[in-house]
Amino acid sequence: MTREPVTVASDDTLLDAAARMADRNVRHLPVVDGERHVVGILSDRDVRTVVGDWLRPFRPSDAVVRARTCRVGDAMTRDVFVVNQDAPFDEVVRVFTDQRVGAVPVVDDTERLVGIISYVDVFRNAGAL
Repeated sequence: MTREPVTVASDDTLLDAAARMADRNVRHLPVVDGERHVVGILSDRDVRTVVGDWLRPFRPSDAVVRARTCRVGDAMTRDVFVVNQDAPFDEVVRVFTDQRVGAVPVVDDTERLVGIISYVDVFRNAGAL
């Protein structure tokens, strides 16, 4: 698990969020409110879907306009799965396999974000078993 992951707010621009992903070399950003409650998750796929919607032809400059005007809240996944920091490993694995997600925010007992776990983290820990 990555503790204290980089986050975004739902009213941040999509362009700023994409820059944070690139700067940190991550593919998922938890979206949190002012009290660090998870309200969504933004993936690189979400960004690509909004910026480069293959159903709508556009010029390259259109992608820049979309990225500058769109907010994280317009692109994020709202029904996000979270796991408690005390969840057993098999429960975490079950979320990944049942929900087919690439990363899951980790919360404490007050539902505040404390970390994020990716499928790569799961593979690393599975090898230690």
